[in-house]
Amino acid sequence: MCFSGGFALAMARNDHVAAAVASQPGLPFPLPWLATDFGVSNDDVGKIAARSEDGFLVRTIRFQRDYKSPGRRQREICARLPVGDEHAEVPAWNPNRHSVLGEAMDALPGDDLAKVLADTLAYLFRRLPPVPVTATASGGEDPAVSTAR
Repeated sequence: MCFSGGFALAMARNDHVAAAVASQPGLPFPLPWLATDFGVSNDDVGKIAARSEDGFLVRTIRFQRDYKSPGRRQREICARLPVGDEHAEVPAWNPNRHSVLGEAMDALPGDDLAKVLADTLAYLFRRLPPVPVTATASGGEDPAVSTAR
């Protein structure tokens, strides 16, 4: 999210990464000459794009008028990386709205933010395998497994 949105994209070149959500990617800072840059080399873009053959998709999210995460950047991500229908621009008139998933935690059912959160969780549930929970001899959860979640 924000500072780490581009990191999720950069890590997506690795086959071990099953899901990548770039929520309002804000780095590099959106100076005019960097507005479409999302901090991933052309070589890595090619590797991520090649993963689409195996069904890998990147999810991108931003508020429509968010100046910290420009629309030109999201459109560039959508043009160069496999996103399918996994992208969303939430309508917002206030250019200072930035934290999509943070605000979505307080969204009311039926709100655009509630849908973005539900769609993001659905994406993660589709992409990430369930973590098995093992019981210890005392009957509780194994702390090594529960902290790995």
